[in-house]
Amino acid sequence: MTARPDWGRVAVRGVGMSLPGIGDTCRDLWEFTEMIMKGVCAISEFDEFDTPLRVAGQVPDSGAGSLGLPDRALRRLPKASRLAHVAVADAIGHAGLTAADLNDTDAVLVVASIQFGLRETADLLRRFHEAGPRGIGLDYWIAGTPGSIAGCLATNLGLDMPTLTLTGGCSTSLRAFELAAGMIARGEVEHAVVVGTDCVLEPLFLSSTTYEGGSGFRASTLSGDPEDVRPHDDDQTGNAPGEGAVAWC
Repeated sequence: MTARPDWGRVAVRGVGMSLPGIGDTCRDLWEFTEMIMKGVCAISEFDEFDTPLRVAGQVPDSGAGSLGLPDRALRRLPKASRLAHVAVADAIGHAGLTAADLNDTDAVLVVASIQFGLRETADLLRRFHEAGPRGIGLDYWIAGTPGSIAGCLATNLGLDMPTLTLTGGCSTSLRAFELAAGMIARGEVEHAVVVGTDCVLEPLFLSSTTYEGGSGFRASTLSGDPEDVRPHDDDQTGNAPGEGAVAWC
């Protein structure tokens, strides 16, 4: 990507995350950097579902205890929203800003994911089959749509700004960052909050990643040894699905 002459500088002021760690959720940028530089493996055993997958990158908890929300609100939030909430709140704090600071400027919230609330959507379909429309009410809009994560963040964190959602493949979060950076560089907004969040440890997603194609390829390794997850080697042995959220401000 080539910067145009009329583009201004773009700076990342704050970073927040809720990622798999060693025995606990990784929420610190320097802890994450140290894990990467030392080659620490945060992939753990996985046997929650009836699937051949045996290792995954799991966030130990959803951060519910640090959200400061009432139980009624927490019950309505899919895990992807909870992880995003933690990451965005930490990113804004790391930047030395508050929601009020952002609301007083031209700002935008961008949410990116491979999929949104898939587990919750499956549950909503089951409830619709069992009880019809009355079994769902407005829960589809609250927990099952791409905009539900953005709506959760805007409501619970007090972010009064336009929101955008992107969904797609592996480069979705990079595309969201590029989109936000371009908006800042062109002077369309002064601040942007960008968060990528996913919770893909569920049967529907894993059924595709563990399926063996005609060539014998699987998107996810079936080995129970985390050290055998080597997706970028010459002898590729597949990925380990995971979950988490990272936000930039």
